[in-house]
Amino acid sequence: MLKEEKKAAIVNELRQKYPLKDLLQLSGLARSTFYYYIQHPIKDKYKKEKQEILYIFLANKGRYGYRRILIVLRQQRIYN
Repeated sequence: MLKEEKKAAIVNELRQKYPLKDLLQLSGLARSTFYYYIQHPIKDKYKKEKQEILYIFLANKGRYGYRRILIVLRQQRIYN
């Protein structure tokens, strides 16, 4: 099953083409839940760290595992 956040995103995309009432009924979402997720989008609070980890991994041609990446992050003062 899809999470409610994903269902709300799908319903939001399809609401221009189909009636909202029908989409909510098919998805099983309550109207209040739909509007909550539209007004409060989920933000990735670790986006910067994930980008840095990916950069370190790719800069070392995929040879670094989590231990070596963690050492580099600690050297750069990104992670304690």
